[in-house]
Amino acid sequence: MGTRNFGEVAAEDVNEGMTWAESKGWPVQGLTDSQRRFRHRFRSILYWAEGITYSLAYILGAYSHFNGGSIWSDWQSTTIMAVSFISFLYLLPPIIEKALGLTFSFIVDILVAADILLSLVFGEMLRVYETIPFWDTILHVFAAIQLVLLGFVVALKGDRKRGQVREDSYKEELVFAFMFSVCMLVLWEMYEWACDNLFLANMQKAIPYDWQDHVLSEGNLDSTITDQQIADYYRTRAGYAYALQDTMKDLLVDALGALCGALFIKVLLHKRPSLGDNIIFVDPYEMGLALQRKEGKARRKMKRSAARFTWHSTK
Repeated sequence: MGTRNFGEVAAEDVNEGMTWAESKGWPVQGLTDSQRRFRHRFRSILYWAEGITYSLAYILGAYSHFNGGSIWSDWQSTTIMAVSFISFLYLLPPIIEKALGLTFSFIVDILVAADILLSLVFGEMLRVYETIPFWDTILHVFAAIQLVLLGFVVALKGDRKRGQVREDSYKEELVFAFMFSVCMLVLWEMYEWACDNLFLANMQKAIPYDWQDHVLSEGNLDSTITDQQIADYYRTRAGYAYALQDTMKDLLVDALGALCGALFIKVLLHKRPSLGDNIIFVDPYEMGLALQRKEGKARRKMKRSAARFTWHSTK
């Protein structure tokens, strides 16, 4: 889809878009035609690359799972399928942009792509989680900081709408951002628990990495792992608390990462007070297009309603 010139959007739509943005508390930043063309090309390449990667990961995981663990073990294959499925949330930013006329910074696309790439491709498919013990910790900190940034933008928008922004401290916005990040990552742990229980994945690490290749499709360990080995391991604290320790460690790291992210944003705000305005904003041109799309949909809906009314009247 090519990028149209700015003049093709009606001036009244642009002005209405700016009025809407100000009434809702969104910052307004006008982009040039060249900036829009670059954004369009960059994001098209990025989204296509992500879509192909996640689709391929899901297909390979499914192939491995239904062929007796031909590439990865059954549990690892199921985990890859679960992670690649949720990875399609990368489509949320462009969907939200299209629906609401908002504009997301490149940093949003890059951070989302990096997070999923490091967890899915490196962590699960290349099994870096097993070779680098603290890899999972790094990714949880990384995700917590991203969510703090998103929570800060959302809180800043809400307070700006009500005229309650105190730019000298941003205390309320940062507290909200911290809680937002922690709550979102608690939901992620719930997703891991659901996948483990419904689809026999191993996202919460109920089974040690050394035994993953010995898990059968129904979730039981094969005969190469003896009952005595299982009993000896799960009799110890390291064994019976294995999955619990993984989950609680993740939650603790999430909270610490969110706290570090909030403090980091506070420091950045002293140097770049406009930080919160550069992540999600309104480009009057894009908002004008969104308003035109809404008007077009409304007109088509009215025409369909009129056609149905005419058809019923002539019967």
